[in-house]
Amino acid sequence: MLVIEAKKAEFSLEAAIPQALVYMLANPDIDKPAYGFVTNGNEFQFLKLTRQGTPQYRRS
Repeated sequence: MLVIEAKKAEFSLEAAIPQALVYMLANPDIDKPAYGFVTNGNEFQFLKLTRQGTPQYRRS
């Protein structure tokens, strides 16, 4: 599963990450990681969400 969340350039990426994570948590396949990408047009970050046990995410 891949989620892409875009915000206007004046928004921080921090504003997009929670919304993207909610979409990623909706992935019914909890055995595989979900991947996300957030951007505001100037910056971007990739997200990886794993849900074995307590859900955890990493940014790069």
